[in-house]
Amino acid sequence: MTLVKKVCIIAAHPDDETIGMGGTISRMTNSGHKVFVLILSNGVSSREQLRETAASRRAASKAALNKLGVHEIDFLNFPDNKFDSTPLLEIVREIEVFLDKHTPDYVFSNYSHDLNVDHQIAAAATLTACRPTAGRSIRGVFQYQTLSSTEWNFGAEKFSPSLFVDISDTFSKKLAALEEYQAELNPFPHPRSIVAIEALATLVGSECGYQRAESFVQKYLLL
Repeated sequence: MTLVKKVCIIAAHPDDETIGMGGTISRMTNSGHKVFVLILSNGVSSREQLRETAASRRAASKAALNKLGVHEIDFLNFPDNKFDSTPLLEIVREIEVFLDKHTPDYVFSNYSHDLNVDHQIAAAATLTACRPTAGRSIRGVFQYQTLSSTEWNFGAEKFSPSLFVDISDTFSKKLAALEEYQAELNPFPHPRSIVAIEALATLVGSECGYQRAESFVQKYLLL
């Protein structure tokens, strides 16, 4: 990751990015790389009982990502948990605008086989927008896992990472960012809990020789 100059992160909902790769984001920004985040929906409008408003969720996202050192955050308003009601091309075009604006070296998104339909479509739209054509800046596309979605899609293609990032020194920053998303966290043993998030970081770290780590599925990498 030392050669990375600019990174774009696509998230279906505010908090996906911090749960999935908050430690990696902090490590990147600490190293001087520029990180830009695009959030596709408000993450709350589909709920029967709101724990927070769209405005408070956006404020929480800004506060969390500021703690991680993100350079710029863009918000869109695709229908929460109803991305399948929107033509894929509309989502692709918005992602393309974002990517053309920032000309990233690498792009990260939700995982293609998550349980949440918005995650699936965000991943598909990102891959479409990142087609490796002549003159494009993008050198690689990766997908992160999001607890309470990636592991709950029983029987789907297993999340099999090939990129591991040491977040031993930045995990505390990830936890600080997650404090801003308090309304979205649940008590353990729910997977979207601080205990489960820490347990996953420790487990992934043990798989690659680090105290704590985050892992990613590589979709393509151009060398």
